Amino acid sequence: MPENSVFKDAYSTPTDKLLSKVSVLESKIDNLNDKIDTEVRHLNDKIDIEVKNLSDKIDNSQKWTIAYIAGIVAVATAILKFFPA
Repeated sequence: MPENSVFKDAYSTPTDKLLSKVSVLESKIDNLNDKIDTEVRHLNDKIDIEVKNLSDKIDNSQKWTIAYIAGIVAVATAILKFFPA
């Protein structure tokens, strides 16, 4: 069979042409899967970072809430010492 693509197409059977197209499509699907995997990993990394940031903010907020309550209790205790019931 001649190497020229025009002649290859002329001598190719419909099955050969379909197999060639299937091969091209498989390659495109593989490339898309790779891109999807890369994007999913990237998004998972972003989600992990956001979850950690939110967790840190919640922890910090809880610490401030506990400190605020402790301050109120300390002030109330001091007031009760000066003004016993």
